Amino acid sequence: MKPLERLLNLDFSKFLAGPSAAMRLADLGARVIKIEKPGTGDIGRQLYISNLELDGDSTLFHSLNRNKQSYAADLKNPDDLARVKKLVARADVLIQNFRPVVMDRLGLGWEAARHINPRLVYGIVTGYGTSGPLVGKPGQDLLALFRRCRSAPRRTGCRRLTHEISRIRRRLLHHYSLPVLLSGSRHHRESCD
Repeated sequence: MKPLERLLNLDFSKFLAGPSAAMRLADLGARVIKIEKPGTGDIGRQLYISNLELDGDSTLFHSLNRNKQSYAADLKNPDDLARVKKLVARADVLIQNFRPVVMDRLGLGWEAARHINPRLVYGIVTGYGTSGPLVGKPGQDLLALFRRCRSAPRRTGCRRLTHEISRIRRRLLHHYSLPVLLSGSRHHRESCD
């Protein structure tokens, strides 16, 4: 038996950071349901780092989303949103990487989700944190790095770039840590029940 075998995770994330965290949960046995936009799916399906593809999608997408189930839902459609909220009620973990207000507007932010499911572990991956001047900007890993480095003065740019690469390394470490924390959370929850 894998350590997270009975864990249900909803993955609302896109691109790299969130999907890689959810992928690690799936690798450890969790059932991961990736919530995707109908028709086009996760934009990561078109994120190429080589000219290889599988079933019309990038191999990068397939490697980051292995062992996951895909569920198409238009979160702005009331019927689809109601079905997703039923999944939230059953889930152990939710991972998302939208800009801070997006999930709140959809009725799936932390406050709303914990009323649907008080046991839910709610994971948020952000490019710029939850406050500050860039908080409303989209910020997926390399986009955030480019935006920060572009604004750095020329003479400090190299030092700044080294600092930002170090930050990305620390964030990747967090992606490895998340499954361990969730596994501990599950063990605690089961021992208290």
